[in-house]
Amino acid sequence: MELIGIAALFVGLALLAALPLMGLLTLAEATSRRQVQRHH
Repeated sequence: MELIGIAALFVGLALLAALPLMGLLTLAEATSRRQVQRHH
């Protein structure tokens, strides 16, 4: 039972860490696309 709790906690922390990373990636892609459009 403890292993399940530890696994659930690990997955939860991973999701919390992944959300801001995904946001940063989407922002980076949006800014890079805007810069490419400006140059062209």
